[in-house]
Amino acid sequence: MLPVEAQFAPSLKALGFKKKARTWTRETAEAFQLVNLQKSQFGEQVYVNVAVYLKALGEETFPPEYRCHIRARLERIAPESLFEDIRSVNASHPPQPGLLRALHDHAVPWLELVSSQTGLESFIRSPAAKHCSINSRVRAV
Repeated sequence: MLPVEAQFAPSLKALGFKKKARTWTRETAEAFQLVNLQKSQFGEQVYVNVAVYLKALGEETFPPEYRCHIRARLERIAPESLFEDIRSVNASHPPQPGLLRALHDHAVPWLELVSSQTGLESFIRSPAAKHCSINSRVRAV
């Protein structure tokens, strides 16, 4: 288990996320919310991905992060003041304190926002949407 997994696990579990491999998933009425850890193929860097799979646009019950309809790296939705802590996640070392703050204060609220139709419509019109991967089917809804 990566040190960052050990740090994320208790708080995500308390929020209702279930872990499978390096992905935590939480189901809502309209979506599946994911927090995914992706280790670099070329070094010790670990990326934190957040994603939402909309039930209205698919029938998967355990969607992988790469097939989610809305996706982002944590550093793209957190404030610049936390970038260094987020980008310094390493497979061999304990994460910086700002990483857990970014998860709780920015990733979880973002997941909740884009998991509802109203929040998603608002988000898509916001400047922050340009930093995320949004499936074209989502924009058409």
